[in-house]
Amino acid sequence: AQNEVIQLTLDDFFESAKRGGPPKSPSPTRCPALIKIDVEGMELEVLEGASKVIMACHPVLYVENNCVASSKALIQLIAGFGLYRLYWDVRPFFNHANFRENLEDIFTDALVSINMIAVPTREKRFSLRNYVEIRNAEGGYYLHEYPLQWKNTTAVITQHGDADGCVR
Repeated sequence: AQNEVIQLTLDDFFESAKRGGPPKSPSPTRCPALIKIDVEGMELEVLEGASKVIMACHPVLYVENNCVASSKALIQLIAGFGLYRLYWDVRPFFNHANFRENLEDIFTDALVSINMIAVPTREKRFSLRNYVEIRNAEGGYYLHEYPLQWKNTTAVITQHGDADGCVR
């Protein structure tokens, strides 16, 4: 037997709450404080489908941005909301404080998680002094344009792929 999967944008999901919600789904009762997006190359589409919620609620956004091909469009879309300060968040895949307490790092320094944090300009509770602000007004759409502190040195880290596509 086939199962039907209901597909809704975040905007449609919140709009449906006003009409009693989609079948077999919980209905949101208030604005989200945070939206985390890591959907392997579909981040732009998710943001576009959440634009009404973003404009109405001003949540913090945590968005994967590891591909050169979509980086400029992602940054331009978030900047276009006119609500956010945007920062790079680059982390190694391995965390010494991992759940299983495994001390073996099987990843190389070439494998990092590249994300952005978008904090509403009206939000004053965040301390982002260890993050690098994205200067999109100056054209800084790509991570390699920003020298970062990485393992006690200054490093240039690049996103995957090129302007035509993303190789993972």
